[in-house]
Amino acid sequence: MKRKTSREFSKMLEKEIKSLTVEIKTKENKLHNLQHMVEDIRKFKSYKNTVAKYDAISEKYEKEKERLVKLHQLYKHMEVEHNTLKNEVQEWRNWFNAHSDLLEKLFSSAPQKTIEKSASASTTKSSKRTKKKKVKRQRKKAVRAKRKLSTVRA
Repeated sequence: MKRKTSREFSKMLEKEIKSLTVEIKTKENKLHNLQHMVEDIRKFKSYKNTVAKYDAISEKYEKEKERLVKLHQLYKHMEVEHNTLKNEVQEWRNWFNAHSDLLEKLFSSAPQKTIEKSASASTTKSSKRTKKKKVKRQRKKAVRAKRKLSTVRA
């Protein structure tokens, strides 16, 4: 009886060993699959971080794009205004150049006439002093006007 039992026992052990071997192989396969899944998850996390960085950069890009659009619109507006003012200045220069002879005559003759009138009209000392002050002011105005005239030509 011992032999049968030992044979049976050995068969049983062999079966047990085979089943454990199969179970070890299946567990190894599961472990291998789980390791692959972990690697895939790590890649996905890396991808997720990359997507988050992309979203942040994309948001910054859109803000910068909006800022540049506003800046470009301001530039266009300023360019139009600049050209308008440039044309106005050119028109004033043309007008001034066309009438410069007349203006020179006007500015050069005005102080002399007022000097002659003011000198002959006053007889008292106080009126002479006030007249002299007026003449000086008029001369200064004439000099300023000539200066402006020369700077506008330049």
